[in-house]
Amino acid sequence: MTRQAQPSRRTPASEPRTRKIRAIMAACNRLGLDEDARRDRIEQVTGLRSMSKLSDGQLGKLLDALNGGWKPGRADRPHLGKIKALWWSLYWLGEIDEPGDSALNRFVKRQTGLAALRFVDHRYASSVIEALKAIATRAGVHWSTEADVRRMEAQIPGFTQAHADRVSVLECLSQLCADRAMMFPIELARLEIGSHANMHHWSVREMDDAIRFLGRKWRAKMPRRDQKPQAEG
Repeated sequence: MTRQAQPSRRTPASEPRTRKIRAIMAACNRLGLDEDARRDRIEQVTGLRSMSKLSDGQLGKLLDALNGGWKPGRADRPHLGKIKALWWSLYWLGEIDEPGDSALNRFVKRQTGLAALRFVDHRYASSVIEALKAIATRAGVHWSTEADVRRMEAQIPGFTQAHADRVSVLECLSQLCADRAMMFPIELARLEIGSHANMHHWSVREMDDAIRFLGRKWRAKMPRRDQKPQAEG
């Protein structure tokens, strides 16, 4: 007796959707996304956190986004660290009163429409960074140009834009802190971090420590305001 072939449980209409889901999962695996990161990416692209709730069109949009070169993880997105460093610099300069992630996420949403910093990729990072640097400029920071960085790099091997940005913040804080009670802020910062070198030779970590030191000094003495507005960009 000939056994009749069992009908497939999949309908022709479901096969393209299944292929898209498999391709999406393969792309997520290739990018090294764990479950939480995958759901974050789905939400960033579609506004939902589950593939089962997506339409075929949304699945296609998600697949295109995953194949468009987006890379996960802080190591692959150095702009996240730069944005956070600038945000904290604004706090030490006295321009904002909430240096935490919640306030930063609200700022990011005003600038980009994205719900949080973790959704910011290379397409949005420059606008956020420039907005933060503009606020710092109004506070008195004079940012180094690329030519300035190249000149310093020729004199100090390993000197980078990250060092230059921190030097700019340190110089501003030094001017803000300088008075009869604190005549040489940079020298006091150097003693605080235990360095014997000129600040241009400091490591990024040493510069960050010095910024925190001078920032605390400045925030302790800065003119009090009844209500300090948050950075609007």
